[in-house]
Amino acid sequence: MKKKTVELETTINHSPGHWAEVYTTDPKVIGRYMKLCESNPELFKIIEQTEYSVIFSVHPKHASLYPKAPRKVNYTEEQRQALRDRLSAVRESSQDAF
Repeated sequence: MKKKTVELETTINHSPGHWAEVYTTDPKVIGRYMKLCESNPELFKIIEQTEYSVIFSVHPKHASLYPKAPRKVNYTEEQRQALRDRLSAVRESSQDAF
């Protein structure tokens, strides 16, 4: 049985200090979250699954209709030092402004 577009629903519930819950009946959103559950099980979990809907437990930072996997960056020690230097320069200049 194919769902009508009118019947599609996505709800995101989030309380501070807790993980967000995403309830959806939209197959596109379900597909996005399923892929993320497979690739990042520490941030995306399936709580309940029925024939037409799924409830996901999601880290609050990633609760969205268009979720993305966290970016993994591997900086070399030289790159880290350059980032530290730039950040400290910005902090010093912002303190001088006041």
